[in-house]
Amino acid sequence: MSANSVTNMGAVHADPEVIVFNLKKRYTGVSATVNALVPLQLQQWAMAYCGTPLSNGIEGMTLKQAIRLSKRPPAGRSFRIWHVRRDHEMMAGLWARDVLRLPIQLVFTSAAQHLHGRFARWLISKMDAVISTTPLAASFVPNTTAVVPHGIDLARFSVPQDKAQAWAQSGLGGSYGIGVFGRVRPDKGSDIFVDAMIDALPMLPGATAVIAGLAQPQHQSYQAELRQRIDAAGLTEPLCCWVKCLRVRCMSGTSAAPCVWLARVTSLLVSHLLKRRLAAALWCARTRARSACWCKTA
Repeated sequence: MSANSVTNMGAVHADPEVIVFNLKKRYTGVSATVNALVPLQLQQWAMAYCGTPLSNGIEGMTLKQAIRLSKRPPAGRSFRIWHVRRDHEMMAGLWARDVLRLPIQLVFTSAAQHLHGRFARWLISKMDAVISTTPLAASFVPNTTAVVPHGIDLARFSVPQDKAQAWAQSGLGGSYGIGVFGRVRPDKGSDIFVDAMIDALPMLPGATAVIAGLAQPQHQSYQAELRQRIDAAGLTEPLCCWVKCLRVRCMSGTSAAPCVWLARVTSLLVSHLLKRRLAAALWCARTRARSACWCKTA
């Protein structure tokens, strides 16, 4: 698709076969996915974007414009596809398809690795197709049509030539990092990471542990408790010359910079891993550190 085929409404093809929705003002993980994929998808398909302006400069159309555009199917097709990710987007799609009788088909993508709520399950059951991002996510959605994993831009998220220099440029201290990013909340295992790092950091010279993520209002007390654990362990500031600090840093907003930075850390643990996997990985690192210390003193 050439640039000339995109109208002045933003990322709106004159007659798109697919409309991708992102009807949420706050920048979330779904927003980040849409932000990364839409520019690439615009080069591959006759597509449009509907929702909050993206940080990559794509403005998108309003829901009202999407409805007006979908009153008829695209040329050569019997329906237009609406791709949705959230409950209220599914609700808007059902209203447009079943009440307004628009010639559209609804495709929902599910990444949740847990059972959806009852109302969400009902909404998902009404979709024309469902994409799950992992086999585990698919196990919670009986009507999954296909499993399509999230991709990654290897040109953007790549190991730097000089890891030490890249870490030094982050300004976080220490010689390397152990990082986890994602929402700061119990089901992400943030407390497991904190407890493991409190135990492991004294045996990991030069390491700095970082949590990067948003704590929503209902999880502020949870984040405060984590900070108290860190302070009680004396790891908010350097404890001595061989122990660096454990920092809890919340990064939010519309910039993808936190993700780019986290791709440059020496050790990166993704917070959406299951709690057991995260705990096991940190336990292995702690065990190796203890073994190294034992060998030195033996």
